[in-house]
Formats: sequence, structure tokens, C-alpha cells
Amino acid sequence: MSSKSDIKFTNLSEYIASAAYERAAIPIFVLAKDRILDCNPAAVSYMGLSQKSQCISIHPAKFAPEYQPDGQSSVAKAAHYREECYANGHAEFFWTHSNKVDGLSESYVRLLDISIQSKSMVLATIIDIKALQDEIGRDVESNRAIDSVNYNLLNEHKKVIDFSSIVSKTDAAGRIIYANKKFCDISGYEMDELLGRNHSVISHSDVPKTLFNELWRTIKSGKIWQGVIQNRKKNGESYFVDSTISPIFNTDGEIIEYIAIRNDITSLIEKEKVIVFQNTDRQSKLPNKTKLYSDLKNALAVKVAVLDVYELEAINQITTKQQFTDLLREIVSHLRSLVTRDLTLYRTGEYQFTLVSSMHNSIDSYADFCKKIANRFEETSFFCQNKVRNLSLFMGIAENFDGLDPYINASHAIKLAEGSCEKINVYKPQRKLLKAIEDSVDWTQSIKHALHCDGFTIFGQKIFDKDKGVYSTEVLMRHHDHDSDTFTSPYFFLDYACKAKLYNKLTQLVFEKAFSIFSKSDDRFSLNVTYMDICDVVTMGLLTQLLVQYQCGYRVTIELVESDSLDIDSEHFKNFLELIKRFNCQLAIDDFGSGYSNFNYLTQIPVDIVKIDGSLIQDIDTNQRHFVTVKAIVEICHALEVKVVAEYVASETIYKTLCSLNVEYFQGYLFDKPSPLQKIKAPRTTPA
Repeated sequence: MSSKSDIKFTNLSEYIASAAYERAAIPIFVLAKDRILDCNPAAVSYMGLSQKSQCISIHPAKFAPEYQPDGQSSVAKAAHYREECYANGHAEFFWTHSNKVDGLSESYVRLLDISIQSKSMVLATIIDIKALQDEIGRDVESNRAIDSVNYNLLNEHKKVIDFSSIVSKTDAAGRIIYANKKFCDISGYEMDELLGRNHSVISHSDVPKTLFNELWRTIKSGKIWQGVIQNRKKNGESYFVDSTISPIFNTDGEIIEYIAIRNDITSLIEKEKVIVFQNTDRQSKLPNKTKLYSDLKNALAVKVAVLDVYELEAINQITTKQQFTDLLREIVSHLRSLVTRDLTLYRTGEYQFTLVSSMHNSIDSYADFCKKIANRFEETSFFCQNKVRNLSLFMGIAENFDGLDPYINASHAIKLAEGSCEKINVYKPQRKLLKAIEDSVDWTQSIKHALHCDGFTIFGQKIFDKDKGVYSTEVLMRHHDHDSDTFTSPYFFLDYACKAKLYNKLTQLVFEKAFSIFSKSDDRFSLNVTYMDICDVVTMGLLTQLLVQYQCGYRVTIELVESDSLDIDSEHFKNFLELIKRFNCQLAIDDFGSGYSNFNYLTQIPVDIVKIDGSLIQDIDTNQRHFVTVKAIVEICHALEVKVVAEYVASETIYKTLCSLNVEYFQGYLFDKPSPLQKIKAPRTTPA
């Protein structure tokens, strides 16, 4: 290893610069960005370190107390003077650091910009104030001791303020030069994200500019400003602070900084808002559902109309928040112009209003009045997104009799109106409607109970080939009532499961039981999957897990149930196709030829099998139109090399008719009825 004397220099100036740096008695640091890049031996000694490597790549503030005697944080002060050095070429300031040997010591720092090309660097030279004190004498030492006591007292006061309040300081131009931990915590910003920026970073758009104009006029005139300000966190949330902002003067009476001390009063503001706005919808400024129920509580004879503006939900999805609010307020204004003074208009849902009357003598007269409102509303043109729009209004009407809730009954009535495409429906306590509601509640409870108590049984119905040999088994599910030992088809409860958000749990249960049962054989089996299942991450994750666990994908057919919501271009569907093909599963389209059948599916997705819906099969031997339709489907499928399964094959004549059309597979009561999948033959073994 070469000694210092062996190092070659290209010229005398280079040697002198290096020698001066290494042999200087004054500590010298080289900084790059906010880290120490290098230092001389005097700097190592001054910091009380044993070797240079102990400070390389360290932020200078790591060798200083959290706060400097002037009240600034060490991080903020270092950043401020570093930027001043880059701007002016040099900077000078007092600095207190933590020496590992002597504790706190003070120095005078000179910075010099020595940036080269694209690399920003600063040369920092340190003058030890204690050494100067030793030279100047004891009087100065005594003064410094007094200053030290004052500094310690100041720090104690500052600790209390920082612990209890949100504190920040700015320079005279309003740029943040200090923010305490509470400020960072409540705003969600880190210290380095705040330094050098002004307080507009946390300004909330709801605060009028006049407030800030008045604030700045006050503090620039040398006075203290106090008030409540709504601020915005980094994540967009609001918070409220009770603020005191004061200017800081130098010895010449000039404002050099501003300090702001705040207290978080968000919880108090929110409580006030709850009290003030608990009965008001903020967007429309109408009374809300809480107010409606308060008013209905003591009302004796009222009529309630629930109004649903049909297109609002779709419009909300294609407009900005402001555009939707403007349209909503225009609708409210128009509805108010249509109703008389004896009626009260409420906003009771995102796209729903409620109109209450205590004056109309009968429900029929109120319904006639509401029809006139609906007709006039639908004749009105509303302006949104630079387009003129006419909107549809559905109404459900009810009155409070026999202790029944008129708002709930009106809501039931509007659902019936929307379902039947009627514009207005009056609720009447029909047994049929009450029975439907009762069934919905009972089935929801039964499904929940069955999911926890093994109340669902897996059934299977075999699929046969032309030679009447078993090709596969379609897995089905039945609800099992243990008390009566009866089984119920999903036809009777699936809608209730969907409304109760339990549908995916049923699919997952079928998957788990089916794979477990068929792992005990080599038989093929098929599972029904809806687009709702495909879009559910948990369901698809379970299917993946089971395919990996049992490694039987080549025996699995996934029967895709068609629906109006099926989106074959979505990422969910593409991921689903990739999954089943990765495990060599077959893909079938179930119920082809019913409700939403689309021949494009046959060309756009890799279909292996088409199952023709039973509605076309059950009378194919006597219905010529169905015969021609099925024949066309079969020919198209075969041309695309897609196999065909016919469902609902209930007689020999239907079977022979389908054979004449070259249908490959058959499913129906002629061959097999659905039955519990409890007795599955053991796996085949190779003879010894």
C-alpha cells in the first residue's frame, strides 16, 4: 500500500490543496446533497470519533441535538443553509453539535459551494467557539455559560409546546423552515416534504381565500392572528385547528420569521356538524332520512311517496362530482316548484327523494296528485354535460295504517313498480307481497344456518354418450331440511342468496365438496360457474387451490352459466380462461339457446362443449321450430369442432331425434335423475 509521500500529483497546486486539507488544524467536511462525503483528520478529532468511516454518508444533523439554540430543528437548519450556499455560493451560521467526548459544543460554520459539473458539493469549515472563548477570556466564558442556561430553559419550554401543540415556523416569505412531529403526524407529510414549501400544501379548498388574505394582512402588520382553519391532510382528509400565528422580529424590529401554534379541534368541529347537520342532506340541502323518521314518529295520518329518479345512478358514473351535484340541485329546485306548501320533500337516498303529505284525504287522491308531479317532471328538460336530458321518475306510495312503516312500504311499492315497468305503484297490504317478504327473510336465515351446519348436500346427474355409457357427472346442490328430510333445488333460494351476498359462499362449498368426492375416483365431473363467481377473488383462488391440490383438471368441465352481465373482454374473464386452460379443464357453455345466448361466444372464447337448453329439447320430437333451431345449433357447433350436450332428454323419442342430429352427449330423466353423491366407487387400481 502506498504512503502519502508516494501519491503522485499532476501539479504543485494540486499538492498544496491536498496537503492543506489533510494537515489543517481546522475541521473540514465535504458534503454531497445532505450527507457527509469526506472529512479531514482534524474533523474526525473534533467530532470525538476514532476514524473517518464513522461519519461518512451520515447526515450532519445526526451529530447535533434535535433543536438548535435558535429554535430551529437541526435537520431544517442544515437544509436551509445548504440551499443558501448553493444559491449564493457561500453561507455562514452558528451551529451546536453533540461531541462524543465533550457533549454539546458550539461552532461557527462557513459553507463554500465547490460543485463540479453535475455533482453538487459543499465545503464546510468549522471554527470551535469554545477554543475562541479560551483565548478571549473568562468574561466571555461566563456570558456563554449564562446563554447555555437560557438555552436549556428555552428547550424545556419548547418541549412542552411541541408535546401539546402543532407547531411550525416560516421565513419572512412564508416558506416552512420548521415543523414539529405533531404537525407531521396530523398532516401526513414527512419533514422533508414540508421544508421549503408554503402552507398552501395543507390548504383546504373549502376555506375562502378572504380568510388567508386577512390572516396575512394581520401578521405582516406585526400583529398576532387567531382563528379556526380547516386544513387538508396528504391523503385528502380534513382536519380543523384553532390557530395562533405570530411574527418574530429581529433586534432591528424587522419581521424575519412567523411562528404558528395550533390545537387540533377536529373532534369538536365534527360534533358540531353532527348537531347542525344531523337532519340535513348536505348535497341537496333537503331534510334527510333521519329527519323523515323523526317527523313520521308522531304523525297520525300521512301519505308517503318515495321518488326514484331512474337515470341518476348511471349519470353519476359518467359525470364529475360537481356536475352531478349541479344536476341534483337543479332536480331539487324543480321538485320544490311542483309541490305545494303542505308537502315536505326529503332526500332519503343517493338517487331517491320522499314526499310526505298530511293533507290529502285518501291514498288514491294522493296517488293522482303524484302522477301529475311525475308527468310534469318527465316533461322537463335538465341540462348536464352540455346535453339536454329528460329523466324518468318512479314512485311508490303508502300510508301509515295498522302501525306499519309507510316509508318502508312505499319503498317496497317502488321496487314492484320498477320490476313491472310501471311508473307508480300504491302499496296495499296484499298477502302475496307479505308472503314474498316473509319468504325472503326465512330463506336468508335458512341459508346462513345451512352454511354453518352442513345443510347443503351435493347431488349429481350423469351425462351419457350415444352408446349410453357414462361420460361425466354434473355436480348440483340441494338445500337439505334435516327435520323433514327433504331437499330443495337452488331454483327456489338462489335469488335470496344473491341478495344476502351469500351466493359466492355456496359456490365455494360446492367446489370443496365436489373435488373431495371425485378425488376418490377417476370419473369426469362438471361444475357450474357464473360471471359473479369469476369476478370473486376468493372463489377463483379456491378453484386454483383445489386444481393444484388434486391435479385432476383434465377430468373437470367448467360449465359457464350465461347471463346478461357476462363480459368476455374483462380482465377477470381473461384470467379465468387462463386458469382453466392451464389445468387442462374443458369449458362448456350451459343453457345455450336460452335468455342471453350469443353465437359470438363460440368464436371468441375457447369453448369445448355447448349444452343446449332444455326448453328447446323437451319437445323437440313434436315441435318443428325447436327441431330446426337445435339442428342449426348442432351444425354450427360441429363446424367449429365444438361438442354438444342435450339437456332434458326425458323420452326415447327425444333421444332418437337428437341422435339423428348427431348430438354427442345426453342428460335427462331418461338416463338418470339427480341423486346425492355419497357413494362413489373407489379409484381403479392396476392388477398385481
